[in-house]
Amino acid sequence: MGATRGSIGIDGVSWKEYGERLYENINDLVARLKAKWYKPQPSRRVYIYKDEHSKGPFGLPALKDKIVQKGVAQILEAIYEQDFLDCSYGFRPNRSCHQVLNVVDKTMMRCPINYVIESDMLCKQTVRWTGEVSICYFGKCDAGYVQYDSFLTTSV
Repeated sequence: MGATRGSIGIDGVSWKEYGERLYENINDLVARLKAKWYKPQPSRRVYIYKDEHSKGPFGLPALKDKIVQKGVAQILEAIYEQDFLDCSYGFRPNRSCHQVLNVVDKTMMRCPINYVIESDMLCKQTVRWTGEVSICYFGKCDAGYVQYDSFLTTSV
C-alpha cells in the first residue's frame, strides 16, 4: 500500500485517499449495504510472476470491496469460530501453518500411527472442494493417494 500502485483496485482509490474522508466514506458504505444498494466492482487484473518464466493472473479488488470483504469475514468468523475443532488450523485467527506443522511433527514423531490423511497442507491445486479428500495410505505393501477418484500407488 505504498508508493507503487500495485495494491490499488480498479477504482484507483488508495487507503490514504479513503482515509481523508473516513467517517463519511464508512457511513456511506454502511448505508448502501443496509439498503442493499451496494454492488462490488470488478477486480483489476494484474499478472504476477509465478516463477522466472511465467506469469499468472491476480485480481485486485477495489478498496470498498476490500473493506466489505473484511467486515463480512469478521462477522462470519464470530458466528462460526465456535464450531471449529481445536485441531483445525486453516484460515483461523491466531493460527498459523507453523503451528500445524509443529503439531504434525510432534504427533508423527512421538505417537504410533497407522495411517496419515493428507489434508491439503501444501498444494491447493490437487483437492477439489466438492467433499472429496486426498488420502495417503501407508501400509506394509502399498502406499498411494486418491486423486480425482482414482487410487494411485507410490513406492514407500
